[in-house]
Amino acid sequence: MIHDLTITVDGDSLRLNWTGAYYDSLYEVHEYPAGMGGYYLLGVADVNHFAFVPTAMAGNRMSVIMVKRVWEE
Repeated sequence: MIHDLTITVDGDSLRLNWTGAYYDSLYEVHEYPAGMGGYYLLGVADVNHFAFVPTAMAGNRMSVIMVKRVWEE
């Protein structure tokens, strides 16, 4: 489970930090920009932090950010 997610603004970019379980080793970060018709995979991280420039930043619109762990078999 992912918990303690923090988001900090650094210029135009956002920096995400979170805490995961000791056995979690891979995470996906998605963005859901309002009014843009879907979600976008921003990237995959094997650490508990990620930085990016939001797609909706230029349009001054709201986005929903999702971090999810990837189950590995």
